[in-house]
Amino acid sequence: MTMSTGRLCSTLALAATLDAAAPVQAGSGGDGVVRMTSAYPMAETITRVRRDLAAK
Repeated sequence: MTMSTGRLCSTLALAATLDAAAPVQAGSGGDGVVRMTSAYPMAETITRVRRDLAAK
């Protein structure tokens, strides 16, 4: 069976979107702590975490 070009492109676009939206697994040592690289410097990350915790 053959697929039309439009349907094939739609299927590929959907697959690419779902793949891009899939959560990325960060490294875990099996101890329940998820480790990942921050987009911010260490001091700013600590400030952000403290501010978020204080807001709760």
